Amino acid sequence: MLIRRGVSFLDTVFQCFEVRFEKYNQQQNWLISPFIEELIPTNHPVRIANGVIETMDLSSFMKSINKEGKPAFHPKMMLKVMVYAYMDNTYSIRKIEKAMRENVNYMWFSDNQVAGYNTIVRFPKASSKIY
Repeated sequence: MLIRRGVSFLDTVFQCFEVRFEKYNQQQNWLISPFIEELIPTNHPVRIANGVIETMDLSSFMKSINKEGKPAFHPKMMLKVMVYAYMDNTYSIRKIEKAMRENVNYMWFSDNQVAGYNTIVRFPKASSKIY
């Protein structure tokens, strides 16, 4: 193998072995975007937590919601996010907020809604008054 002047070693290696790469384009638009539902495996723990919380009676949550002001996040959604956060060993409120914005599992639970720091902090306090 001869190395020519002005040509890097890696360029020479790539030419000798004819290295090929998969197509890579971050700006490529999708004709049909995937549903978040499709991105989560059927046996993933997030689905187990969802199934358990869906079967719970949350009528006491519904009665305690303040009817005034800005519409609240659904208590069932907030409970799912908090339970999964603890299952995921995520205890930091800021990390939970970030996960709701960036993690597919949290996006699925929250239906792409992102609760702010204060809302997440207040949720356990508000729900503990119910019981």
